[in-house]
Amino acid sequence: MNLNRIGLTAGLLAMLATLPVFAWSPAPPLAPLVAEPSANATLTSVLASDLMLRVSIDNNDAAKAGVPCADLGADSDSCATGRLILVNEGLTRITGDGWKLYLHSIRRLLKIDHPEFSLRHLTGDLYELTPRPGSVSLGAGQRLEIPFVAEYWLLRYSDVLPRPYVVVAGEQPAVLKHNDTDDETRYVDRLPGGNPTLPTTPAQKLRQMVEHGEPLPAKQIAARALPSVLRQQAGVGEVELHGVELSLPDLPPASVAALSGRAATLGLTKGGVRITGVLAPIGLPADIAVPGGYRLQIARTGVTVKGYDAAGLYYGVQTLLSLTPAGGGWIPAMIIEDAPRFEHRGMHVDVARNYRQPATLRRLIDQMSAYKLNRLHLHLTDDEGWRIEIPGLPELTAIGAQRCHDLNEERCLLPPRLRPGQPFRRWLPEPCRLHRATALRRRSLRRGYS
Repeated sequence: MNLNRIGLTAGLLAMLATLPVFAWSPAPPLAPLVAEPSANATLTSVLASDLMLRVSIDNNDAAKAGVPCADLGADSDSCATGRLILVNEGLTRITGDGWKLYLHSIRRLLKIDHPEFSLRHLTGDLYELTPRPGSVSLGAGQRLEIPFVAEYWLLRYSDVLPRPYVVVAGEQPAVLKHNDTDDETRYVDRLPGGNPTLPTTPAQKLRQMVEHGEPLPAKQIAARALPSVLRQQAGVGEVELHGVELSLPDLPPASVAALSGRAATLGLTKGGVRITGVLAPIGLPADIAVPGGYRLQIARTGVTVKGYDAAGLYYGVQTLLSLTPAGGGWIPAMIIEDAPRFEHRGMHVDVARNYRQPATLRRLIDQMSAYKLNRLHLHLTDDEGWRIEIPGLPELTAIGAQRCHDLNEERCLLPPRLRPGQPFRRWLPEPCRLHRATALRRRSLRRGYS
């Protein structure tokens, strides 16, 4: 009996040995199924990563060139001409249908002149640019130009707004990567020279008179501090400055770090000309012995700053840096005595309508500091967006600060201006879809706001 069992067992083992390995080995885990991206999703990715919208302004006084501005609806018969330029910055050919480009313009776009594109104004500064099927096929580096006519003029780089976005049928919107910047010079090709006939303020007229005067010698320009100072007396010789060594024991460490950062921005190395600064409120002339006042002496032996207070000491060093060429160079020896002429020296930034990234605002604050401005006015609330959080009224930021691409505006409002970093919100909570303004008003009245 035992022999029979042994024989049966041996027979079974022999039979198993002849079976394929997969028949008795553990089954390998199944690979997860990954859905292939749809054609529209692929087109969205290509457009967002490779397509760039450049803008070129050709004529800011187009009426004089024969453009019928008034017939197109321009106010005061004033319009400008330019080109919207689609550029393929990638390596993949851009082709495909069913997509639209949404762009912002602070000037009314009155007309485009291209048979393969149509333009529709949606709301505020938002426009929809639609190519005809089969009209766009851009190889690597190729460009497609769309002439346009805009109302009034576009004089400055900041007149051309960033962050156009693309929407392919059935897909989420995507901002064009190459236009996702606060540096307008990256996507504005050119601005025409000269100014159109514009109403001028007294300050603008004075600037025109100065610009039309005799040009100043280069040495005289190099010796002028910006902003202009109260008194400036030329010294003997020049000082070569390629690096600075700050000795400012009376300044807070944060202020010294800010000055060091400014010097580094100008290309000045650590070490070099020693800058000594001290508080000396008693030894200054009466008109300088005021908050923010200082005396700056630049000599071959070194640089000395005497400040009425810490602000004056700080401004004195900033004046020295304003005289320094980028990367370092020669500075005329001189004595400067200066004090603020206005207590409020401010800059206004409208982040409700024209949202800026925090890094951009920090760079602005650095520049304000260099020009001795002391007040930053942030315009935080307006109908285009609410930018300051109030814990008791969460809807102001939960709803008022959010936009998404919804042409019917049933889920949210269209973006009058895209928020960098989080341009779209896909969905609002169900109770927030309807009667947003009424709900906010009632809540405000209950809490005592008018």
